Order: sequence, then structure tokens, then C-alpha cells
Amino acid sequence: MELLPHLKLPNSPTGEEGEDEELERRKRKKGKGVQREKLKDKLPQNLTLADLCFSLQETIFAMLVEVTERAMSHCSSREVIVVGGVGCNERLQRML
Repeated sequence: MELLPHLKLPNSPTGEEGEDEELERRKRKKGKGVQREKLKDKLPQNLTLADLCFSLQETIFAMLVEVTERAMSHCSSREVIVVGGVGCNERLQRML
């Protein structure tokens, strides 16, 4: 399967407390009357919503793989069982 070009999105599954601070900052910013624009209007002209969705999927899966590898290392495990709807995704299975 050929991968499509995708956006480079932030990927930091650290689990540190700084994430809560970032969430609070965004909530405060939203409350100050920030005007919401349509997502389509924010995308570069050569990028489609499908490209954005693919980019999000790739970033989230990369984070899942990183956290899974970290947990396996912490538990000295060589095997992992991934189940459920997300676990059925063939792309994620290939990445794992």
C-alpha cells in the first residue's frame, strides 16, 4: 500500500503534567471570543480533508505504537495483544 503525503503533526505522548496546562490555556483562549473558522478554510489549498484525516491517523497510530513499545519495555514483554475496533485497523497492525 502506497502512503499518501501527510502533514507533520505534533507527536509527544509524554504523559507529563504539561498537557493539562496546555488544555487549560486553550479553553481560556476559546472563551475570549476567538472566531471559529471552517476547517476547510484553514487548510492549505493543495491539502484535502482526506489528507488531514490521514495525517491525524498516522500521527495517532505513531503515538499508540510508541506508548505500546514503552509499556512492553517497562514490563519486559515481547508480545502484545491489541483488540477492539482500533486493533482491527490493518494500518495499525502493520505498524505494530
